[in-house]
Amino acid sequence: MCFMLRLAVSYGDKYIKLNEIAKSENIPEKYLENIVSVFKPANLILVKRGAKGGYKLSMPPGQIKLKEVYEILNGGILQETLVERSLNETLNKKVVIDLWQELRLKLSEFFESITLQDMVNDYKKKHEDQLFYVL
Repeated sequence: MCFMLRLAVSYGDKYIKLNEIAKSENIPEKYLENIVSVFKPANLILVKRGAKGGYKLSMPPGQIKLKEVYEILNGGILQETLVERSLNETLNKKVVIDLWQELRLKLSEFFESITLQDMVNDYKKKHEDQLFYVL
């Protein structure tokens, strides 16, 4: 998530090098290479090789929903799963299964309502607040 937020904060024409992101986010570069390999096939990032190469978002941050990013990273956990009900299922188990399904629905709706741009706005506000206190 930090990788995508970093690209969103820097959205524009400039490509950002992976080692720069690794250093600024304090994340091992090898780990980021794995993250890139997940996002590249999803067409959320652009990759440019060479001295002026790097990574950037393929579209404006306001067009990328947090749900999409989360599901790419976590394999679609937020998607509703079909739970096979059996006749001998206990009432306790039915209540717990219903609770988890409701939680998945709420999380899905929450992540669907947030874009990377919302996170950028929050980042900028917190950055401004931090600068205010440092002065």
